[in-house]
Amino acid sequence: MRGKFWRIGLGAVIVLFFWLSAPPTATPQVEQQRQQNALFEDFSSQEVGQFPDGWRWRRDRDTGTGEEAVRKQIDVFRWVIAEEDGNKYLHIRDEHREGHSVSVYLEVRKKSFEWRIDEYPILSWRWRVNEVPPGADERITERNDTPASVLVVFGKKFPWTPISIRYAWSSTLPAGVVAYRPGRGRPYVIVLNSGTERLGEWITIERDIYQDYVEIFGSEPPDRPEAIVLSSDANRTPGGAADADYDDIRVLTSYSDGYPREPHTLLKQYVPDTR
Repeated sequence: MRGKFWRIGLGAVIVLFFWLSAPPTATPQVEQQRQQNALFEDFSSQEVGQFPDGWRWRRDRDTGTGEEAVRKQIDVFRWVIAEEDGNKYLHIRDEHREGHSVSVYLEVRKKSFEWRIDEYPILSWRWRVNEVPPGADERITERNDTPASVLVVFGKKFPWTPISIRYAWSSTLPAGVVAYRPGRGRPYVIVLNSGTERLGEWITIERDIYQDYVEIFGSEPPDRPEAIVLSSDANRTPGGAADADYDDIRVLTSYSDGYPREPHTLLKQYVPDTR
């Protein structure tokens, strides 16, 4: 009798072992809850040392491709593809100089993937800042430089005023604040990193841009954003430079597991000091 119970017990253990070892079968509901993502750019197919193919530059009201920059003798080739340990990324370096800053942008509405912000509300990217323009301040025109920024253009007001939010690594403003430089068409700036802390380190950002839009503008955003703009500039900081790298731009259906989510509530608004 003892042997019979022992055999039954051993069989139960074997069944339990194989049940625990088998890969879990996800139900349709679990499958739907899993994060999905769509890649816009990881620069892996781009040519090192060149302006990124498929992107455009903007300087004031002028815009074009890398080839058009050559013809117009516009210096956009500090915005080039670099490679490190087999990984390609976009490297941007800007220094103090006269004239307008240059940004690069991707027209996401022209991509084959149709980005609907209600389905993919999380914008994700990696950035690494190597040098910050000292004393730069996104609130003040005379010092309006930024080590690194990712701007989302949601649409336009009549006739050509953009509706946008800019996510920044700021030289001086603390992380967690939202800044605004008064003037028509200028974006709200949400500071995600600040100063020289974590210089030279790749940092992954995930941001719920749907929620940020609601918090700032008080209404739901348009269904489909128009463009993603990358900018590192130091043209207003004498003796300064902005040096940054960008990679892995994608959209997600939800935050990644374990990602340290920033609070959605905007902590405080910074306005220019008029004293």
